[in-house]
Parts: sequence; C-alpha cells; structure tokens
Amino acid sequence: MTVFQTLKLIWKRFWRRHKVDNIVVLESMADLPKRLRHDLYVVGDPNPKWAILACPCGCGERIDVSLRRGQKATWRLEAMDGRATLYPSLWMPKEKCGSHFWLRSNRIQWVDAPLETKSVERRN
Repeated sequence: MTVFQTLKLIWKRFWRRHKVDNIVVLESMADLPKRLRHDLYVVGDPNPKWAILACPCGCGERIDVSLRRGQKATWRLEAMDGRATLYPSLWMPKEKCGSHFWLRSNRIQWVDAPLETKSVERRN
C-alpha cells in the first residue's frame, strides 16, 4: 500500500459520517434541495420511488437508490419511528470515492475493504 493510499484510508475513517439525521419525504425529484444535508430524502408519497442521500464519506456525490419493485436493481426501505434501514448495502464505484456502507436505523455502518496483501516471491 502506498503512502497516498494509507493517507486516503485514514482520511476516510475519520472524516466520514456515521448517521443520517432525518427522513425527509418529498413528492417529486423537483422538490430536492440543491445542496443535500445529512438527511435521507424519500421521493414519492405514498409509494416511495427513490431514496436519495449525499455520500456520507464527504466526497459530495449524490446517491440515488431505486425503490421501485420489479426493476433489476432495487433496494428495500424500511422506515419506522423516524428511523430508516436500506437493504442491501450501498456502494459507490471506485472511480468516484469507493464508499461501501449499510444504512441501518439511521446509522451508517461502514464496510471497510480488507488490506491489500502483496504476494512475495521466494528466491533461492
């Protein structure tokens, strides 16, 4: 692992968020604020179609999660008493920030990538 990769890993672990503040229900995508806060935005009422949030690592990317049944990639949202859980986990491509996490009861549980190991060749 390079020095840059190590610093990036340390930055991610200390800077990233560990919770979603509120669940905000909106009627349409047009109602989304331009700058997303630390909230989970659920678009579509009474049948949710999208769950949207700012990437909790702090990179500034927006994560759009499809809640529509019958599509190839869909997530399930469970909301009760102001707390949200999304299944399965959420991840951003490595080209963006590479974040991978679960949202359970408004808590962000990070999936940390295992440390890369380099194979060492033995020379005789």
